[in-house]
Amino acid sequence: MNLNLPRAAAWSAAFLGLGYVLSFVLQTTLFNPGGPLTPTTRLDFVLEHRRAWQAWLLLYPAQGLALGLLAQGLHERLAARAPGWMALATPLAWVWAALLIASGFIGILGVEVLARQPAREGLLGLWLALGVVQDALGGGNELVGGVWVLLIGAAAAQAQAWGRGLIGFGTLIGLGGVLSIWPPLQEAVMLFGLGQIPWFLALAWVLARPQAARAEGLVAA
Repeated sequence: MNLNLPRAAAWSAAFLGLGYVLSFVLQTTLFNPGGPLTPTTRLDFVLEHRRAWQAWLLLYPAQGLALGLLAQGLHERLAARAPGWMALATPLAWVWAALLIASGFIGILGVEVLARQPAREGLLGLWLALGVVQDALGGGNELVGGVWVLLIGAAAAQAQAWGRGLIGFGTLIGLGGVLSIWPPLQEAVMLFGLGQIPWFLALAWVLARPQAARAEGLVAA
């Protein structure tokens, strides 16, 4: 198989979209014990299932690396016709990728440190602090990701790289990511997360099959 950069970027976009699907499935099944949990009972649940929890958190660095590859593929695709927008978008994608990788590593190692303590008294404060750090880096708000999606949409519009529907949808979910930075609007992170699934999968199709995507209106004629 000839795995050139556009094709590798397409696979990365598909992996990112499917990674969101897997995360939502896990959070509603395996990591959903049912009923409201206090911080203490949540900590007990995570420590009891820490290997599965850590395996899930491996998605964060994996998606960070995939995002970097996708960003490079999009840069190659759009930079010639939208150099200004991509000069902003590509470095921001690397920042977002670094935040995802750091969030995953901190979560994996943080849970391991908590699990190795001889007694659970006094661990609640550390657990809450760990959650704040993780949420600040990735997941609790999606400001960086939202701005990146908006920049990619602006670059695609200037380059006429794909259709208005995909650009408009990207604008909608990008705004959701930006709004999630404000605590009263934090639930907008769900709009961003759920919207990223079809957006990434559409990008995968556009990058892998530009002619077929053009026929379906995903790519501008």
